[in-house]
Formats: sequence, C-alpha cells, structure tokens
Amino acid sequence: MALILRIETSTTICSISLSYKNILLKNINCYNLYFQNINILHLFIIKIFPIWNLEFLFLDAIAFNNGPGSYTSLKLGLATAKGISYALNIPLIYFNLKPSLKELYNNLFLLIKDKDSQSNIIYF
Repeated sequence: MALILRIETSTTICSISLSYKNILLKNINCYNLYFQNINILHLFIIKIFPIWNLEFLFLDAIAFNNGPGSYTSLKLGLATAKGISYALNIPLIYFNLKPSLKELYNNLFLLIKDKDSQSNIIYF
C-alpha cells in the first residue's frame, strides 16, 4: 500500500496525517480542550490533500485509531474513515495506540490530563 490517510481522534488532539510508503508527507494537529474534534476533522482532511497536489482518488487505504480513548471521538474517527473507505472502495485499517507505544518503549510512563485538569499516569 502506498498512500495512506491516518486519522487520530482518540484524545483532545485531533491529528490527520498523510504517508506514502511509510514516509510521512504531512501531519496536521490541533489541540481541543473539550474534545471538539468534530468541528475540525473534516476541514483537516480537505486541507491536507492540496498541499501535495493530491486527490482522494489517489488514496490506497484509510487508517484510524480504534482505542483506547474517548468513545465519542473514536466513533467520529471510525465514521469518517468508513465513509471515505466505502466511497472510494479502499481498505480500512485500524491501529491501537497502546501496543504501538509499548513496542517502541520498554518502560514508558505517560502523563495525561483530562478535561477536568486531573492528571492520570499510565504505565506500559
């Protein structure tokens, strides 16, 4: 697979990236204090393609994060990915953030702040 659009909406950071043969072409991130990913996700997707003079038709697959994270935000990412995948008849790939981090780092502590400004520590 060559050109993949990756959607990450599991946290307050909404991230869209475009990669070609595992080389990152462009990444767009935005931090939302109150999980307002629905307001910016589709704008980011439209904005990322003209940078490289690409169109949706050139996509080979769509990847999205399936957890862990906010249920509503994950559902938004899945619905967007499924819609694009179905319209273009391309494969849908899911990835999981926690095992990916565990493979990269042997012992990792992650400090995450939620919307109530409480800190949670996750150990991998």
